[in-house]
Amino acid sequence: MTDRTPSDGFDQHDMPEQLCSTRFYSDCRRALTPVGVAVMNLRRFSAYRDVYVDRMASIFDAALWVVNAPGTTNGIVFAVNDFPKDAQLTFSKHKPAHLSDEAWVQISSSVARVFLATRALAQASDV
Repeated sequence: MTDRTPSDGFDQHDMPEQLCSTRFYSDCRRALTPVGVAVMNLRRFSAYRDVYVDRMASIFDAALWVVNAPGTTNGIVFAVNDFPKDAQLTFSKHKPAHLSDEAWVQISSSVARVFLATRALAQASDV
């Protein structure tokens, strides 16, 4: 069991089908702890991107967020194992103590986008 399963595998054409299959996503979920997160890097403009996201959504009970990385062709999918529907989410613009200043500068805007996507999804499910 692991807290996260990253996937970032491309060949010269796109992602290999084996890394985009329902079986692969199921295996990733099974490998996660109850609060684990699968992080998948997808090509944002791939003709199959929505197919892959739909596959992940079916495996992770729609507990996932797609965040486009600015200035890149990447779309990062965060799929959460056993995400509590009543989770109270917070965000702080302050750097966590365990991160270096350089690391925080590199990821803080992406962390904010993940938080905003998560909050929007939670608000939409309340309607």
